[in-house]
Amino acid sequence: MNRADELCYDPAEHLITIANDADSPPFISFIPTEGPNAYTVIKQIKFDGLAGDGPNATNGIEQCQWNPREGRIYLNIPEVNGSGSDTADGNVVVIDPRKLEIVRIIDIPIADCAGPQGMALGPAPQILLGCNAPSIPSGVRNSVVINEDTGKVISVLAALGGADEVWFNPGDGHYFLGDSAATPNRIIGVVDSLNDHPDQSIIIAPATPATNKGSHSVAADPVRNEAYVPIPNNSGSTICPAPTVGCIAVFGPSGHDDPPVFAGR
Repeated sequence: MNRADELCYDPAEHLITIANDADSPPFISFIPTEGPNAYTVIKQIKFDGLAGDGPNATNGIEQCQWNPREGRIYLNIPEVNGSGSDTADGNVVVIDPRKLEIVRIIDIPIADCAGPQGMALGPAPQILLGCNAPSIPSGVRNSVVINEDTGKVISVLAALGGADEVWFNPGDGHYFLGDSAATPNRIIGVVDSLNDHPDQSIIIAPATPATNKGSHSVAADPVRNEAYVPIPNNSGSTICPAPTVGCIAVFGPSGHDDPPVFAGR
């Protein structure tokens, strides 16, 4: 068994869903935090495309989220039946946490979003997918907002891809994308969630293209409306005190429709 990657928590069923994305085949495990089976694996789902299992995940498993609007778990599969390099459509898999089984599969077209990795629940019915790889055939890294009810793409966030983890801040209505593979050297992407067609705003790092390497995580405080981005010590960032020193960049608000501004480290 290889390492586990990302996980999410269902507070209604007191259930952790965690992915072993580097195993062959990759799989997810369900671990309750209460009851007689607390902190033990009660079920696993393999993603190998076989009958009774999940779709054939050929490039791992990524971020999941519990959706309180319907009480189900949504899970990103970056590539299905592909070569292992995000060159085929991805899926969003919907799981019933009570039955511990897949109840729906949403196809994510590679022309809109290649390699869906990050996931953030916005205002109903929006779900932001942070897409990591260049879309085919355009070669542009996009991200998308999908409709949780229909599974259709609401908006393509052109050239706002390269994301790993993403976040939604209900305090100011903004999505934040941790753009680890973005070009040019962007630390985070910032998108307004209004009107189903978000306004796009991009934070550009004042450094070399190496800045974005590893700046994949992001979180926001809904009270202060600040976004926090950890920058590793191998990123070469001029935001940190020195190129070889890691830090956490803090971006403060400048209005609902405007991107945050760098507030310190």
